[in-house]
Amino acid sequence: MQTNPSKFSRNRKVKCDEGRPGCKRCRIFGTVCEGYGAIKPPQRSIKLAPIRIRDLAPASHTFSNDHEYHCFQRYRNFTAGQMTNNRETALWNRVILQASESETSVRYATITLGALSLHSAPHEFIYQAYGKAINQLKNSTSVRNKLLCALLFMHIEAWHGERSTTVGQIHTGVLLMEKLSQLTISTTLSFKTPFIDEDIIEAWATMEMQGIALGGEFYGLAYHRRRLQYYNILSANVPKEFGTLKEASNMLTSIMLTAVHHRFCQLNPTGVSSEIELPSILMLGPCNNKSEWLKILQKFDQWERAAAPLLMKNAEENTQRKIIRLRLDYLTFFLWAASGAPERGMYCQRYTKELNETIELVKEIKKYTTLFFSCQSLFILPLTLVTWNYRHREFRMHALDAVTSLPDKKGLWQASIVGEVMQWLMKIEEEGLGDEEYVPEDGVANVFEIKGVANAGGKSKTSVKCKQNVKGSPGKSILKETIICL
Repeated sequence: MQTNPSKFSRNRKVKCDEGRPGCKRCRIFGTVCEGYGAIKPPQRSIKLAPIRIRDLAPASHTFSNDHEYHCFQRYRNFTAGQMTNNRETALWNRVILQASESETSVRYATITLGALSLHSAPHEFIYQAYGKAINQLKNSTSVRNKLLCALLFMHIEAWHGERSTTVGQIHTGVLLMEKLSQLTISTTLSFKTPFIDEDIIEAWATMEMQGIALGGEFYGLAYHRRRLQYYNILSANVPKEFGTLKEASNMLTSIMLTAVHHRFCQLNPTGVSSEIELPSILMLGPCNNKSEWLKILQKFDQWERAAAPLLMKNAEENTQRKIIRLRLDYLTFFLWAASGAPERGMYCQRYTKELNETIELVKEIKKYTTLFFSCQSLFILPLTLVTWNYRHREFRMHALDAVTSLPDKKGLWQASIVGEVMQWLMKIEEEGLGDEEYVPEDGVANVFEIKGVANAGGKSKTSVKCKQNVKGSPGKSILKETIICL
C-alpha cells in the first residue's frame, strides 16, 4: 500500500516506488520529480460515542410559578402523546416543545392545553394562560410561530365547544399555508414550503381537509382551483413502493385533497347551496366528469399497491397501531371519493368488503385511542360515510352504535348530534323495507341542510332537512325535516 506517491505518479494514477530523492518512474520518463508533498498520517477508524440530544423544553426558571411548570409538564408527558393520535409525526412532542423555549405564545398555549387535560386546573388559571398566549402572539412576526399557535388555539377552542372560533383558527392557518405554498410549488413527493418544518406542513394539510369538510364554500372557487393545481403536482407520481409510513401518509393526503378540491371546483363560487349553514364534504354533489373521477380512483389504487408491502409488515405494537390508522384513513378517503361517481349505480353496492373493513378498523382503533380535543373526526367521518353515502343496512347499525358510544364532547364534531341525525335518516329510509342488503335508490333520503337554531331553555337545537325519493315515482322527492334537541 502506497502511503505518499510522487505528484507525477499520483496525477497519472500509476504505481510509484517512492524512491528518494526522486522516484524511478520520473527518471524513466525523463522528467524532474516534483516531490512528494507532506506525508499524510495513517487513517484510523474512530468510534464515536452516542450523542446525547439536549432537551429543548424550557427550564423550570422560565415559568412564572410552579403551577405553570406543572401544567407544561402535563402537556409534555401526557397531552402531546394524545395529540399525535397514532400518526407518524414529531409535531406535538418535539417541534412544539422546542418552539416553546423561545416563543412565549407557544409556551402559554401548551400550558393551557396541559391544564385542560388535568381537569382539575382552576378556570381562572386556564383563561389567564390562554390570554397570555394570545397577547404574546400579537407581538410576533414569525409565520412559523403563527402557524403553530393556530394549531394550538384551534384545539383549545374545540375543547371549550367554540365551533365558530375553532373553524376560524383553521381558516387562518389554511389560508396562510396556501400563500406560502404559492412561493414554491414542489414536484417532489413531500410537502415543501420555505422555512417551515415538514411536520407543520403535514399537520396543516390534514387541517385543510377538516376546514373544507366544515365549510368548503368559505374559501371560494379561485382558492380551490389553485389548490387543485398544487395537489395535482404533489400526487402526480405515486411510487411503486413506499419506504416509510410518513411518505405513504403524505401521498395519501395529497391524493385526497386533489379529490376534494376537484369536487369543489365544480360548484359555484359561493360553494354549496346558500341555505346550508354547516356544509360538509359528505353533502357535496357528484362529479360531473367521469374520466376525472376515474383518474382519482386510479391514484387511490396506485397508492394501495404501493403501500401494501409496508402495511403488511409485522411491527411492534405502536407501529402496528399507526399502520391500522393509515389503513382506516385510506378506506375513508377512497370510499368518499368513490361515492362521488357521476351516477349512484357506479359505486352503490360495490364496496361491501371495504365498508365491513372500515367498521372493523374503527372498533379496533377505539380500543386504544383516547378521544382528545378534536380527534373524534377519526371516527365520525368514516362512520357517517357508511350511513349517509352507502346505506348498507347492517353496517350502518354498527356505525350508529359506534357513534353513540363516543363521549359527547363539544367541538368540531359533536357525536350526539351526528348520532341523532344518523338515527333519523335510518328511521325514514327503513320504512317499508324487507330483507334488502342496501337501501334501494327510490328510498334514499339526501340531507341538504344541518343548521343550528336558537337555544331554548338551555338546550341546543339543530334543524335537519332532507329530500327523500318517492317510491315508484322516479325523479320525484319530498321534503322531510326534524329538530334535534340536546
